[in-house]
Amino acid sequence: MRSSEAPSSELAPEQLAWCAGVIDSLGLIKTRPMKTGSELGYVAVSTTKIDILNRLAELTGVRSVMVHREYKRLGCGEHCKEPHLHVSSTTARWSLTGARAVVFLSAIEPYLRAKQGQATDVIAAGMIAPQKPATTRKMYALGWPEVEAS
Repeated sequence: MRSSEAPSSELAPEQLAWCAGVIDSLGLIKTRPMKTGSELGYVAVSTTKIDILNRLAELTGVRSVMVHREYKRLGCGEHCKEPHLHVSSTTARWSLTGARAVVFLSAIEPYLRAKQGQATDVIAAGMIAPQKPATTRKMYALGWPEVEAS
């Protein structure tokens, strides 16, 4: 996954460690199967803490998506006047798939604790999956370290 473009400036270890802390506590790391038989890496965070997702978006160049839900939750129909409650929920989701996920996870893997094994598995799967060089160039231009082929 080498690129001929040099990054404007590399991300600091503190930034990578912060990302790892977010992924360890709020993140989801997995692979998604493709029709071709290979698997794409996937990392995501869903939360109501929009400031965290805004920072991830700034660091990765991938914005978060707002998710708004309205639903009825069953309440007490025996003692209460209203047998259900109207609930409104707004969360946001940020995610990376494929080569972006591999670049991201490769950089933060040394700082992960709870999800380091999952990251290692996803990185290994992602290294053999098809990749678009333009995708990794965008991450490298943002300061993410280049992934070395093993």
